[in-house]
Amino acid sequence: MIHSYSLVHDDLPALDNDDYRRGKLTTHKVFGEAEGILIGDSLLTYAFYVLSQKNLEFLSFEQIVNIISKTSEYAGINGMIGGQMIDIESENKKIDLETLKYIHSHKTGKLIKLPIEIACIIANVEKGKKEVLEEYANLIGLAFQVKDDILDVEGTFEDLGKPVGSDVDLHKATYPSILGMEESKKILNDTVEKAKEIIKNKFGDEKEKVLEIEKMDLLEAIKKTDELNKKILKSELQKEKMDKALLEITYELNERKAMLETVNDELNMESFALYKPKYDFTNSSKYKFKLEEIRKKQKEMIKSKKAVHYSKDWTINGSASEGRKMTNNNIKMILRSFNSDCEAAINKIKFSNLERIESRIHKSFEQLNKLNEINQVSITQEFLNLKFDELHLGYEYEQKKELEKELLREEREKEKENRKVLQEIERKKRSINKEILHYENALDELENKILIASDSEKLELKNKLSEIKEIIGKYNDEKEELDYRLENIGAGYVYIISNIGAFGENVFKIGVTRRLEPLERIRELSSASVPFKFDVHALIFSYQAFELEKELHNYFDSKRVNMVNNRKEFFNITINEIEDVLNKYKDLTFEFNKIPDAEEYRKTLKLRNQ
Repeated sequence: MIHSYSLVHDDLPALDNDDYRRGKLTTHKVFGEAEGILIGDSLLTYAFYVLSQKNLEFLSFEQIVNIISKTSEYAGINGMIGGQMIDIESENKKIDLETLKYIHSHKTGKLIKLPIEIACIIANVEKGKKEVLEEYANLIGLAFQVKDDILDVEGTFEDLGKPVGSDVDLHKATYPSILGMEESKKILNDTVEKAKEIIKNKFGDEKEKVLEIEKMDLLEAIKKTDELNKKILKSELQKEKMDKALLEITYELNERKAMLETVNDELNMESFALYKPKYDFTNSSKYKFKLEEIRKKQKEMIKSKKAVHYSKDWTINGSASEGRKMTNNNIKMILRSFNSDCEAAINKIKFSNLERIESRIHKSFEQLNKLNEINQVSITQEFLNLKFDELHLGYEYEQKKELEKELLREEREKEKENRKVLQEIERKKRSINKEILHYENALDELENKILIASDSEKLELKNKLSEIKEIIGKYNDEKEELDYRLENIGAGYVYIISNIGAFGENVFKIGVTRRLEPLERIRELSSASVPFKFDVHALIFSYQAFELEKELHNYFDSKRVNMVNNRKEFFNITINEIEDVLNKYKDLTFEFNKIPDAEEYRKTLKLRNQ
């Protein structure tokens, strides 16, 4: 948890400002900067709760105190945070190797060292072995950081889970920047070997014990393995629970303040059966605010007795006080019944039953007022109108909730698509660089040959030289194009596809993709819940692909298959209509296929007709 908190905070704009972590968007990019801070804080504080409360039955108080003390030290100013501070201060500055070692040993090494020291505390390891294990941990921490520095130069997006070169972009000192790549790799290898050696030298005498364990009965070994696997599985499940709990903590933090302010009101209103609505408004503050406003008005009307009409002159056996008591009970009874009816009805709201729910609420209003005529108590029209407002809000919220889910799915799909684009570009660049290096080596060889070649040979060699330079130039142009594609998020392919087996004739999807290989995106669509492959009618490259897609959507807007949800990209049009519109774009070059293959669909029809 402490490690996770440090990564969440480290990715924030105020520190490294990273968009990706392990190939996924960072926490603050998904939930927001404020939420990222609170999530990190929650993880840190909860970690100490776990350390202090979850180990009481396993460890002594002294051990727990020692573990908490060591954790605080290594996570705080004398460890990770201290190293982070020096790291920040060192940005855009030239620092020596000793300063870099200090940064790495504290910022990264301390947290790597911490689990080993905790294990020593738990196992009551003797001083000699403890010192060896601590030295081992220091070496592993150093090796980790050196490797990380190397990967930031030589790695890929797939290796790091984030764009390479982030240290360079932030002007941070690294082992390669100070010592060079060759020396850094040597330090990495030497450090790993030294770590192995000190463990071997100190714990080599444990080998015989290991051999004895290996002689255990096979069935017993299998049993122990199964038990271990169960523990691992349990640990993984606990991690999943923790991830889920993290999200819940984020949401809960946003609700606590409001809950504390309104708790007394909630208790008071329970006697009137006016409970908190059962909708989840976490993702829609607009609807939450509106609902709170409506509910507040309802509460105010109940408190002031403006929710009902009632007689103020009611007496029982000549007693005005008994009459008021009876009237208050009647008011409470009619409001309890009405609020319960309304809540039960509103909780069942759907697109198809809005009018029926309205009728149900109005019927309850009329029946309760009629039943209580003898008591001279009735619900006001104004209070009824507030219930209708709540109903309509609930209806709108259900629609909004579905919209937000869809938008979230679309956003995740976009993120996935962007990651694939980045990966495609990086792979392509690596391939191009490899080819350029090959031809540059060939160029050097030719230039050396020209120096010693005869006059008759030089002409042929110079022609080959020109050819290779031309090839290298084309590869460099291709790299520039890739860089432009990376920077220009509007560049891509507009695709026009159909699937007559799934959707019938004259139904076309008009979409856009940033992929270098747009057919890969089409293949993905073909595997997503459709029985047959999509047929491609046109792939149109444009540096304003998204604008082109929007123009085509607007042109065919009246012929959308789904007239309610404009994000659905299917249109009920003919192939000739599409061709006529595309012919208006004289600056676009593309091939247009009017007849779909629909191979699988046609074969299926043939098999059915046999």
